[in-house]
This record gives sequence, structure tokens and C-alpha cells, in this order.
Amino acid sequence: MRHLFTPMTLVLALASVVAPAAAPGDDTPTPAGSPALESLLPSYDAARDALADDRLGGLAAPAHELRRAIAALADDGLTTAAAGVPDEKLGDVKALLPALRKASEALAAASSLPRARDAFHDLSKSLIAWRKLAGSGPDVGFCPMLGRSWLQAPGSPVENPYGGRSMAGCGNVAPPRR
Repeated sequence: MRHLFTPMTLVLALASVVAPAAAPGDDTPTPAGSPALESLLPSYDAARDALADDRLGGLAAPAHELRRAIAALADDGLTTAAAGVPDEKLGDVKALLPALRKASEALAAASSLPRARDAFHDLSKSLIAWRKLAGSGPDVGFCPMLGRSWLQAPGSPVENPYGGRSMAGCGNVAPPRR
């Protein structure tokens, strides 16, 4: 398995977070995408990769990083620009943070692949909801045999985290409908 999100994704996401905010009354459109969501993707992708390859040991570091990053988002306050959503949808993204925090804690504490996959599924549901609110981002994969979805880099081959090596290619990946 290969990692599809690189450290450069994080650098680009953070650069857009520290970009100056628009002045009040400025009608300049907000850039597409969610820097905060994008900043989670390298660790999320590493966790997905470990699960697709049945490597519980490879899950610890990315799971702990996800837990830390999600806690920081919740504690530091998420802005409209960082969330990558219009003002009217920021409350919806913030409402996802408790579920993201709980799922990331469960993923970091998972002591078996089935528990890790359940936690990853809960994490994925909230991240997919955020991606839908933002209107852009990674593709969404879906395994019809297990009825579970996940995020994955655009245009990449299916790497299903839920069935392990025996089902790594099961499912389809497509950009979600808006």
C-alpha cells in the first residue's frame, strides 16, 4: 500500500489557514477546500492504509496524531476559512467535532482490527459529512459488501480499509455528489 496524501498536503493546508482574512464587506470568494480537513488527511490516509493491510501495529502513530489534531481543532475554535465552508455551514461542521473526537479516541485506543475498523468507520462518517459540507475534497470510497465508506485521494485505486488484505480492492471510489 502507498500513502496518497503527502506532508506537502499539510504544508499547503496550513499555509492557507494563516492567509490573511478578507476584510468585512469584501466579496472575494473563499478558496475552495477545507484547510482543516486537508490537514487531517495524511494521518487519516496512513490509518486507512494500515487497516487495508491488516497492520494494527501500523495504526498507532497515525491514530494518535488524528486524536491530537482533532482535539486541537475542537479546542482552538474552527473558523469558516479553516473549515472551508460558508458562514451558514460552520455550525454544522462544529457539530461534527464531538463525534470526530470520540471516534479518534476510540481509534487510538483500539486493541484489535475489528475495533479499529469500527472506530475508523465512525471517524469516516463524520469526515465524509464535513467533506460534503465543504463541497470539495478527497474522493469517497464505498464497499457494498460491508456497507461502509471512507475517504481516499482523488483518482487513486480502491484501498478498502474495512476488509483488510482479503478485500483491499473491494468497492468503488468516486467523487461524492454535492
